[in-house]
Formats: sequence, structure tokens, C-alpha cells
Amino acid sequence: DQAVGRLLRAGRLAQAFAVADSGRARVLRAAQAPARLAGLAEAQRQAWAARLEGAALAAEALRAHGTKAALVPEDRRAAWATEQARLEAAHDAAFEGAYAWLDAVAPIRGDTGATAAETQSRLAVDEALLAFARTPAGWRVFVLDRDRLTVHAADPGHAWPGVFARVDQYAHLYVVPGGHPQGFAAFNRGDEPPALRWTVSWLPHAGLLAQPSGEAGAAVVIGDPNHDLQGAFAEGRAVAEALGGVRLLRGQATVAAVRSALASAATIHFAGHGVLGDRDPWAAHLQLADGVLGLPDLLTLPLAGRPRVVLSGCETGVDAVLLDERAVGLAEAFLAAGAVSVVATDRPVADGAALAFMKLFYESDGATQPARAAQSAARALRANGNPHWSAFRVIGRR
Repeated sequence: DQAVGRLLRAGRLAQAFAVADSGRARVLRAAQAPARLAGLAEAQRQAWAARLEGAALAAEALRAHGTKAALVPEDRRAAWATEQARLEAAHDAAFEGAYAWLDAVAPIRGDTGATAAETQSRLAVDEALLAFARTPAGWRVFVLDRDRLTVHAADPGHAWPGVFARVDQYAHLYVVPGGHPQGFAAFNRGDEPPALRWTVSWLPHAGLLAQPSGEAGAAVVIGDPNHDLQGAFAEGRAVAEALGGVRLLRGQATVAAVRSALASAATIHFAGHGVLGDRDPWAAHLQLADGVLGLPDLLTLPLAGRPRVVLSGCETGVDAVLLDERAVGLAEAFLAAGAVSVVATDRPVADGAALAFMKLFYESDGATQPARAAQSAARALRANGNPHWSAFRVIGRR
């Protein structure tokens, strides 16, 4: 937070954006570490542990120095700030050095953070990106299109007319919430909610725009694995009839069958129980007929087909996780494994409401254009007074 704020005060907008985005990317990077370490030799694991210990010591030194800020006399503030900057640089170097070593011996899957120039080059002419960041002076939002980078105030509880005016000419918005407490709510309120004015998709960090598009291939539809959601069963059958491909309904949706089918899928649709676990995000999982598919499983899935994923289960993409840049949820795990996009819910949704949304979603070509299809379905549900119109989010590429 302090590094981003210092760079913004110096007018170095592009560098501030890169620092903020790399911090968010570290979470997904770190989440994959256990799976990557599993294949290392003992000597390599010890080398990793030593590097990680060095990074931890650097983090503790930075934390300890930061706690003294309020006690520093005015005549020593400059020296304190210089030392704080040195410790921040040492912390970043230790962390990046540890992961650079791990990247060399066990290459990372998925992308890392992005610079402003890289992000701009990946945006289409009708797209803009909003990335929220916390600074000591308050919340800020970076707004990028192909030609410009600007920064605006975005404190909770205030309208952001300058932000939305800045992107008025665009059709699609990518949003990196960055932990902002009202990031989602701001897009779903008002007579004309921004989520219905623009198509919107959410990103854990901007580096995910580098995710290549998926290939054409078969769909995998998983429906009602626990045999207790009639609506999910009906949804699974309806989606399977619309998409074709592999259908794994009820008892067919075993852990082994699902893992095997997902490897080459171009579209994945799950209708069943998705458990996030607000108090322990790492306990998130999809419930299958004979077990669960948890975060460690998802992070190591070989999704070679670069699929579009739809998670039509309770709490499959709860806001608390995407809004917490320190946590990883089901959607983020699928993205890290290679998915292009994930449609997930932000709160428990009755299976009947999910079925209504998904019918509209696939009628609008949701398998290939999820952001546009999700907006179309949301608009129709809202017009009919359905309170679940805003429950579904697209996370990843549009």
C-alpha cells in the first residue's frame, strides 16, 4: 500500500499500477507452490525452504520498522522513510528471488502480474480496465484503455462519476477489485446499474488478460452429483442437451470421472453444491458423487483445452474471496489451472433461480461469449423482478 502511494505521489502512475498488480498476482503464484514443490528432490526442497525463510525474515524486518512510524521525531522522518524504502526493496527482492528460483526448477502455470503497457496492449478497442488499489491516502482506481492511464479517487461510500465518465465510450469493462469493500456493490446499484450499462468481467489481477483463448472442443456437464438438487439435475440435462459432449449426472460424477473428463474440455458446466467456506477459503471445494474436488486438486488440474467454466452452485465465487487479494477461491483456482473464464455466484442461489439464469445464459451464446450472455440473462431476470439477477459474475476473459 505504501509503495503504491509513494509512486502515485511522485506521479509515476505506470510503476504504481505494476506494483499493485504484481502484489495480487503473488497470491495465485504462492497458491501453486505446494503442488510445484511436490515434484522436487529433497535437496531442492531444502533450498526452497532456505529462500523462503530469507523472505520471511525480510517481511518481519519491514513490519517491525513500519510499526515505529508514529514514534519517529520530525527531524528523523526522512531517514526513517529512506530505511523503509530500503526494507521494502529488500523484501520484494527476497520474495521475487525465491519464486524466480522456483520458477526455474518447477515452471509456473498461468500468468503473473502485468505492467501498464502490457495491459494496454491486451485490451481491445472497445475495452477498458479498472484496477482498485488501497493507498495511505485512501482508495484509488487505475483506469486503462489502449491509449491512456489515469488514476481517480474511489473511496467507499462516495459516487465515482469521474470514473464512469472516463469509460463511457467503451462496451466492456475488466475490473480488478483489489480488496475494495464496495467494488461489486457499485456495479449493481442505481436505476441503470453499471453492470447493465457495460458488460463486465472481474479479474484477480491484470496479468490474466494474457491467458490465451481456448480451443474448440467438447463440453463436460456435471449435474446434481449429490442426488439432492432436482433443479441442478434438470439444469444439467438441459445444458447437456444444448451443448452435447460428456454428461456426468448424479452418480456418474465421480472424482475419477470428472478429473479425466476435464483435462481436454472446452466448456465445463457444474450444477451442484459448491462450498466456499468464508472462514477458511482454502477449504473451498466442489462436491462430487463420491468425494470432493478441492482447491489443491483444482490448482493441479491439467486444463489443456483452456475451457470456459460455469459454476452454477451455491457460493462458488463469493465476493469475500475475490475482494480479498490474499485469498484464493474456486474461480481463481480454475483460472490458475488454465481456464479462460469462470462464471460463478456471489451468494447462495436457489436451484430454480440458477436454472432460469442458465437457460437465458446459454440462449445468448454463453459458452463462447459469457460476459455478454450473463448481462443479457441478468437484464431479463431483473425485468421480471428476480432478486438473483446480480448473483452471477464472470471472472476472467470476456
